[in-house]
Amino acid sequence: MKIVLNTIQKIFMIAILIFALILSGCKKDKPPDIEVIDVRNYYFENQYMDRIDFINKEYWIAGPIQSSLSEVEYTFVCDLEDNKITDFLHAVHEYGFLSWEEEYLPEGIIYDGHRWGIVIHFSDSTEKSIYGDNRYPETWDEMSMAFEDLSGSIVFGVSRSRE
Repeated sequence: MKIVLNTIQKIFMIAILIFALILSGCKKDKPPDIEVIDVRNYYFENQYMDRIDFINKEYWIAGPIQSSLSEVEYTFVCDLEDNKITDFLHAVHEYGFLSWEEEYLPEGIIYDGHRWGIVIHFSDSTEKSIYGDNRYPETWDEMSMAFEDLSGSIVFGVSRSRE
């Protein structure tokens, strides 16, 4: 009887270990949260900057800036609403915003037009930088609308459909 009980206990312990291993293998690492998104739009000599701060749920702007970026003074625009943040983060995933390439550059030299840059700051202290010069990702317009819905402002500065 004692041998049978020890065998059942061992089988039970093995089953628990297997179950724990299965569960740990199914657990996906949660990607880092977006803390801040900085967007820069360049037109000729002027720069305009937008800052979406998800930590404090705030939207800030700066510009036009004609000199170095060392002393940028942002102006508070508005608080970000929770439901709009949720909708924006859904759009980030739906339109592959975090998968955009690092550079969108023209084939030849263009001396005017729209240059832009985006820096996404994550909760694990990493950053993703994206830059373009008169070229845009495929989902630019969709993300432009997502930024506008979130902030109430035209953050991307230009829509491909308006060019």
